[in-house]
Amino acid sequence: MWMSHKALKAVKHRHKVYRKYKDNTHPACKKADRLASAAVKKSRQYFECKLAQNIKMTKSHFFAYARSKTKSRVQVGPLWDSCGQEVNEPGDMAEVFNQQFISVFTMNDTANVPVPEPVFRGGKTDQLVDINISVDAVKSRLEKLRDDKSPGDDDLSPRLLKMISDEIALPVTIVINKSMIEGDVPLYW
Repeated sequence: MWMSHKALKAVKHRHKVYRKYKDNTHPACKKADRLASAAVKKSRQYFECKLAQNIKMTKSHFFAYARSKTKSRVQVGPLWDSCGQEVNEPGDMAEVFNQQFISVFTMNDTANVPVPEPVFRGGKTDQLVDINISVDAVKSRLEKLRDDKSPGDDDLSPRLLKMISDEIALPVTIVINKSMIEGDVPLYW
């Protein structure tokens, strides 16, 4: 993923020269090896530099690359169950985790749930009180979307929404405010 065209060409040239002379000590092989190694090193350094510069935009790429460079792999297990026996099978380990979760999970008292204050006005058309969404608020939220996230159910990329935030902020604001006034959510939402 980090190999540049120039580095790939140098590596192919090194293989071609070696096939021709079949001797690593031949001056042509040494020169081709030196040039290929330098091109590969330069290509990797350039890739890592670009990765570090764009870390705020593409965190997942950075961590995927860093994870590929680690020698150890994080694995779960072995675990010990409540009887003190060692558990190695994935299904059994999942069951041990489930039992631990159940044992520490707290149950909420649903009999004494507080009653919220009413936010609707009386009358034919119920409206949410004192909620007004501004164009600047919508635009600000759209601009804060992360580019490296995947599209939602609507298949719209966050990068696209961020790029067109100036154009769509007003229509989205109108739809949201109308939805608040009428107390109805658009069918597509």
